[in-house]
Amino acid sequence: MAGSAYHEASLGHYQSTKRFDAVKRLYEEPLTTANAVAALERCSHEPVEVVDLGCGTADGYRLLSSANPGRSFNYTGVDIDTSMITAAANAYGNVATFIEANLLDATSIPADIYVSFGVPFSHLTPKEFMSFLSGLGEHVQKAKKTIHLVIDVLGRYSVEWSQHWDKFCWGYPMSFFEDTQTPPTCQMTFHTPDSITEAFAEAEQNTGARFADRQFIDRSPLVGRHTKTSQLDPTTARYRAHLNALFSGSAVQEDDLSFPSKTPDDSDAQTSYNALRAEWEDLLLKHDFSERTGASWVTLAHGLIAAISRAPAGGIGHSLLATTTVEPSRS
Repeated sequence: MAGSAYHEASLGHYQSTKRFDAVKRLYEEPLTTANAVAALERCSHEPVEVVDLGCGTADGYRLLSSANPGRSFNYTGVDIDTSMITAAANAYGNVATFIEANLLDATSIPADIYVSFGVPFSHLTPKEFMSFLSGLGEHVQKAKKTIHLVIDVLGRYSVEWSQHWDKFCWGYPMSFFEDTQTPPTCQMTFHTPDSITEAFAEAEQNTGARFADRQFIDRSPLVGRHTKTSQLDPTTARYRAHLNALFSGSAVQEDDLSFPSKTPDDSDAQTSYNALRAEWEDLLLKHDFSERTGASWVTLAHGLIAAISRAPAGGIGHSLLATTTVEPSRS
């Protein structure tokens, strides 16, 4: 798909209110916001200079400003798509700055924190990802300034694309896009905590900067967007659709919530799946599926989401959040 057609489809989705389902509103956005605010709180001065890489329609500004973290910050959104920058500026141009640029060039923009929302780093090839990290490390070394980085990528071992677990780059269909007639398919890169850790280590070796205090969070294990479409693996249950139904107080069959039987060969991913399976199946065992009150289904939904939130990171979520502090070498 040509770039302009992709951007048009993306804009339709990100401006659509239909994308704000219960899973996004009650789980994904609070988790994403808390992770970004935690990075914001690592800074000891105010105002904090925040650069949002691949900002799109500026969801990042909306989330950070609504969180009211008690920290003053200046926000700059960076995106390569003119239509996204225009839409973001129309919405927030009076309180934020927007720059049309490739995120690979964004390390030239002064920042205390670089954040990303909506997996923009998965649009990069592994070589481009390394180029960004090395560029950031070189900038930190030259400026002798610590910078915090929040990376948002697609998780390699999400159950919704189990048929692709053997590959780290493949054509990813955006068929979950709302309000677009021609959903795009893009070549995307999929990550695990190990793959990102290896990239950090290589960037350290290349530049001398330290990528310290690394933290990883899996977002949306079992409830990613394609567990609603079932396009990438029709054998996987439509967990996201079922969780949205539970949040509305509607009944769901127990069999529709059965935990997936397949797990990848990766040991960290297996650990994550096994930990989540134990909590998930215990909740199903304790729930009375003959119960007819809406409140009981909402309670089950919150319990399942809480179990997902506690799963250790192994690259099993639709998204993987990686946070690190990039410091100049002490030598």
